[in-house]
Amino acid sequence: MKALKSKLKKELSAKKLGAFLMASTAVIVGINVSSRSVYADNAEMVNLSKGINAKGNKVPGQYGFAAKVTKGITQVKPFGATENDWATSSSHTENDTKHWYAFQTSYGEDGRVLSTNDKWKGKVGVYYSNVGTYEGHTIDIKLTVMDWQIKNYVWSDTTGEGNADTKIPEATAYIAFGKDDFEIFTPGMGAVKYRLDYLDHDTHKPVKMTGAWTFDDIDGNQWVGIEPTTMSNVDQLIYGDRDTDNGNTWLSPKKMNGTQYIYSDAKQHNKGVTDSAGHNEGTLTSADKKGSFTAAYSNASSFVINWVYGQNTGSAAIDEQKELENTSKYWNMIGQYDPDADKEYPISNIVNSVYATAFNHAYLKYGTKAIAPDKPDTPKKYVSDSNEGTNVPSEIGTDKSVNHDILKDRYETYHYQITHNVPDVRKEFKYDSYMITDQLDKDLDISNVHIYNRANQDVTYMFTVNVDDGNKLSVVAKNDSLASEDFYLQQYKITFDGTVKRGVSLADHQDPKHNDQAVIYNDAKVTTSNGTSDSNKTTTNIPFTQTSQTKAVSTDGNGKGDSIQVDYNAPYKYTVDVAAPDGEDIKTLELKDTLEDVLDLKEVKVYDLDDNNKDVTSAGKLTTDNNTADWVANEPQKWHGKHLRMLITASVKNTSDLMKYLDKNSGVIRVPNKAIWIINGKDHPTNTVYVEPKGPQASVQKWIEQPDAK
Repeated sequence: MKALKSKLKKELSAKKLGAFLMASTAVIVGINVSSRSVYADNAEMVNLSKGINAKGNKVPGQYGFAAKVTKGITQVKPFGATENDWATSSSHTENDTKHWYAFQTSYGEDGRVLSTNDKWKGKVGVYYSNVGTYEGHTIDIKLTVMDWQIKNYVWSDTTGEGNADTKIPEATAYIAFGKDDFEIFTPGMGAVKYRLDYLDHDTHKPVKMTGAWTFDDIDGNQWVGIEPTTMSNVDQLIYGDRDTDNGNTWLSPKKMNGTQYIYSDAKQHNKGVTDSAGHNEGTLTSADKKGSFTAAYSNASSFVINWVYGQNTGSAAIDEQKELENTSKYWNMIGQYDPDADKEYPISNIVNSVYATAFNHAYLKYGTKAIAPDKPDTPKKYVSDSNEGTNVPSEIGTDKSVNHDILKDRYETYHYQITHNVPDVRKEFKYDSYMITDQLDKDLDISNVHIYNRANQDVTYMFTVNVDDGNKLSVVAKNDSLASEDFYLQQYKITFDGTVKRGVSLADHQDPKHNDQAVIYNDAKVTTSNGTSDSNKTTTNIPFTQTSQTKAVSTDGNGKGDSIQVDYNAPYKYTVDVAAPDGEDIKTLELKDTLEDVLDLKEVKVYDLDDNNKDVTSAGKLTTDNNTADWVANEPQKWHGKHLRMLITASVKNTSDLMKYLDKNSGVIRVPNKAIWIINGKDHPTNTVYVEPKGPQASVQKWIEQPDAK
């Protein structure tokens, strides 16, 4: 076998590079069609069921899942057969260096097939792990080759005149799978049936998706067929070059054995073109949208394609097209599929290598660039707090994200997240503008805005971020970002913090479903040069701050007791803690504490407990007349939801008037005190606390003893 492969390398090094096919993936959705008219050198596409011309239409975003082989993230592993049936390779394809896993479908020498790997049909392919995210699922794509019918050959100069004009049968054949992208290479002429499955990365279960595949560079005598079961999930087939006056297309529809094919007729299109290095490009290049179509589908977890191909230039293309059409085996492939083949037959150690000339005749790429500009995908909006949802970039958009949360209180900082998918686009469809806007509630403070890409890298520098006076957040892509290829085929994740503004009333935010809570709704909008799309709505509930008032007494102001023993004329402190409600509009606010005459009012301070105990005494009018501490807020409307503390320093006078506070049962003098929290003219009294003077002085003693002596 090794000797045969060594001989094969020498034979294949002289092979002429054949025609190429490229098929690329795109995003497409519900396109409005005003006319079935098409002006083209082949007008048969007007008869295509579900077909519409791309002229005047855009690609809306709900079909916008974009899979990508990302270096360092995506793992690409072949499966099926044995390690000796596989080889690695590289090629110069579409002006780029490509790397391949090549699977050998047949073995032979001198044009004679000695053995095949047909028993592995339906059990061989490549598994692409972690290629993107779809509705919270990390997606894997498994490509399985279900069947193949390959007639391999090489062109040879048999006359000695320097022209490779004779087909020589070649018994050995490979199908090659891309390691850098979603693509396959096949030799000679024939047909390949392959299946693409979307799987959840964690569970390996199928994921039903809405998406699209776009097939580009369909040269003469190249056919793309969509199996009937798959076609039932296809919504639209979009074709034509929208940049021409009349949406020109080279493509034709034809049903073969019940399967719908779209192909380029070699009788009309067989003139060859070459790239800048002189390599054969077939009859057109991947940039020519007249050789492209997009299949938009919904609610499908797999997509089955029949790829039939042959010589695409010159009179040989016409002859081979006739041969293909008249050979039933190319159109009657049934196909097999083992859903567990990737687990049952993994390939881990490939030691063989092969020249790309072993397979680089017909090239099929299912990439990400649509044949029309896209309407923006629907952005997704999420919310999180300290114990609900997630603000971790790698988790945003997964099942850990939520669109409803309940804060502990109005002072809890919470977080918003916006995700938006930007598809890959052709250079002529790059955006002129890209902006995400979010009209935030007027009563929120916004901070800490960051933008991440699909690799969870912080790319805030690619955007201009602004919050205007109306509390509208704008995230605008810079011009140099829009011009870069790296801007596209991304999922952008915008995160930022929200906090209810200090002191504002939430009365106008009362949740009709929960009278004790405020509610804040939020949504976002994406606007590009191609259109606008609105997100879903998030809901954040905030428990109202309820009116409260408590009083304590202590020596230093830090205690929570309701009584204390003190020395005469020694200072002690009353602590009055109050909360202003935010479920009603406050028009007047007053905190009042009248001390008994036997007490000496020394000092009064008012603090904002929600602002690091800031001294806010001057934010109100404070009077201490008649042994009464009275603080009236200057701007009561700014204190909604606030927690305030009045700290009163006082002492007990040494006076006989203390006798009236004598508790005869206990023989203890207890001087009471309470404060009043007055909101909109309504009194809210605190609890009562007491001070007890220690051991009575002599002048007081006689007043305690004498009444019983009378």
